[in-house]
Amino acid sequence: MASDPSVRAAAHLSDSALDPLASPRLQAELPGIRTAFDEQAMREQLQLALAGQPAGALAIETCEVDQATYVAGVGCTVRYVVAVRDASGASHTRLVSGQVFPDAASCRAYLHDALAPLVGRVAGRAETAPFPQPVGMIEAPAMAVFAFPIDGDLPALIEVTEAGRMRGALRSLLPAIGLQVPEQSDCRAELVDYGRQRRCTLRYHLGDVTVYGKLTGDGSGAMAGDISAALIDVGQRAPTGVAFRIPRVLAWLPDLQLSLLEAIPGKDVVGDMVKARLRGKPAPTSALTLEETIEVCARIGAALHTSGSAIGPRRTIDDELASLGRALAQVQAYAPELGALLAAGYDQIAARAQGSGALPLCFNHGDFTAGQFLFDGATSGLVDFDSVCQAEPALDVAQFLTYLRVGGLKSKHTPEQTRAIFKSLTERFFAAYQAGAGLADTAQLRERVALYSMISLLRRVLRSWQKMKPARIISALEMLQAELAA
Repeated sequence: MASDPSVRAAAHLSDSALDPLASPRLQAELPGIRTAFDEQAMREQLQLALAGQPAGALAIETCEVDQATYVAGVGCTVRYVVAVRDASGASHTRLVSGQVFPDAASCRAYLHDALAPLVGRVAGRAETAPFPQPVGMIEAPAMAVFAFPIDGDLPALIEVTEAGRMRGALRSLLPAIGLQVPEQSDCRAELVDYGRQRRCTLRYHLGDVTVYGKLTGDGSGAMAGDISAALIDVGQRAPTGVAFRIPRVLAWLPDLQLSLLEAIPGKDVVGDMVKARLRGKPAPTSALTLEETIEVCARIGAALHTSGSAIGPRRTIDDELASLGRALAQVQAYAPELGALLAAGYDQIAARAQGSGALPLCFNHGDFTAGQFLFDGATSGLVDFDSVCQAEPALDVAQFLTYLRVGGLKSKHTPEQTRAIFKSLTERFFAAYQAGAGLADTAQLRERVALYSMISLLRRVLRSWQKMKPARIISALEMLQAELAA
């Protein structure tokens, strides 16, 4: 179908459309937002706010923006990686977060109500030791700053990163799964992912044993055990050659809102193999070829979708469109030019959805991307089941194929050669999925996958705006426009 004339190339959009920091409305709402992304200015501001003095006994030597998340009506959280030199001359790398508010009054309220009560709980902690003041306020921008593991929106982060406490918890749990830990083993907590609001993933090392911890601020981790058991059953019942591993949930600690999971062997190799193929470099050492890993992922997807498991909430295409509509409305308010472009694409997707027959709902992983697969030789595993749901199988398939392309945006081949590579991998996936799911053909699935792929790309544009990433906005928008024009 031909694309709507209003769907123009991303290159034609103004800076204020593509860069959230250039949005006049966002600047008016958060007057200090641009300063928050000025690394040199923030180095100086953090020096004063957390050290309480110009560079002297303690010097913040560098400050780099790590990631950011803007939430309309709340503010913007920015995380910085800072290099700190103490009085002895020793250097430390620390994580510092800043919450930008519309005004000083709301900033002071957050500092008083959410952050100040946490300061005493980090006394003696190595992570905050370099800072005489682990929390502080910057007047301009109106910004509360706090050193990891302090987080006003996730206060239990302090406890779950405390080695002594977690050592005791883990030593009492591990024998139940046949793992004995020496009495004198140290415990080390390693930060894995701290990008989503009110969520954090940690890796605990206790002797030779590794355990993952997922901290959630909404209690959703309480279902982790049931979900894990269901997925383990699916993995074990999968046909010969398709069986896959799922990490067991060791415990749910409600007082900490923390679920503890075993580590399963393997590495995420698919993304690196795709990049190597596109960039003409040797593939990472693996027992399987890229094509074979794609086929394994497809067969695992088919096993999930035909398992009959009823666990997880409903997630229909109407739910997807409603969620996108709400996010789109926010972007329209702050970036009207980009919003208008996306609204035209949204309308086109919604119209196509009305004219396309839905597939029956089934058990879905919900975040089915190549990064969720671990390969240990020819053995595979699947991780991260926070988003399991009852949805059309096209949801998972579209996520996998779309994000496979997103992960391989940089290619040394011609556009035609690059498209041919992805076409070949896509056909491999569909063939393996069709065999695994026992489908007579994949025509309707392909139609719905194309639709869900556009939804995935539109969501990526909207989330990239929320994450303040202009380059990602442009790349996702260009891919979305190509899909709409197809």
